[in-house]
Amino acid sequence: MAFLPAGYAIAGPVADLIGMSTSLWIGAAWIVVSTAAVLCVRDVRRFRVRGPVEPAPALAAG
Repeated sequence: MAFLPAGYAIAGPVADLIGMSTSLWIGAAWIVVSTAAVLCVRDVRRFRVRGPVEPAPALAAG
């Protein structure tokens, strides 16, 4: 998140240089490649959500 402002500052001039459509296609490709890279990690693919956690019983005061 620290580099997001730099990316915003660079995106405009790059889009002017290579064209809006090309820059959008590059962005879409970047998302697909980065998602595929994350999905290559075995622990990410095998991640399972467990059911809701039951609250611990309240202790009696006293």
